[in-house]
Amino acid sequence: TLMVIHYLQCGVQPQVVPCLHEMYPNIFHSESNIFNLDYSDTPNFESKNTKSLGSLLVGFFGYYSNRFRYSRDVASIRTGITLSKDSCESYARKYNLSPGQWRAHLLLEEPFDRTNAARAVCNESQFERIRSVLRTTWNHLRGKQDTKITLYNL
Repeated sequence: TLMVIHYLQCGVQPQVVPCLHEMYPNIFHSESNIFNLDYSDTPNFESKNTKSLGSLLVGFFGYYSNRFRYSRDVASIRTGITLSKDSCESYARKYNLSPGQWRAHLLLEEPFDRTNAARAVCNESQFERIRSVLRTTWNHLRGKQDTKITLYNL
């Protein structure tokens, strides 16, 4: 889920999904009770993105196959941008939040406690299987007319 939201925030232009931490800092912050968030306000955001769902799907796999730099990029939906691995590790070191978790192969910032939600992806062969599936899927989809992609013809 974090990978999809990150892609829709900063992997495609114009963005499809806004950064709620920026829009509602009084609701989305480090002290938020994630089990009791106030969802009564509807974000005043309308995406200018007109890409089809099929095009976005192909773009997702292309982004994580070719553009996302796993050795140094951290997907952050808290900020709506890609952060550097070094800055996240420095933050974790400063606040004693297990800085070693930022040495994992997949780096997805948990938006409330700023840990690595993908810290379990620390085995090289496990990570390569994930990347292989992303690349294989992208190679399979990119040759199709993305406006005609449905769940039935994947």
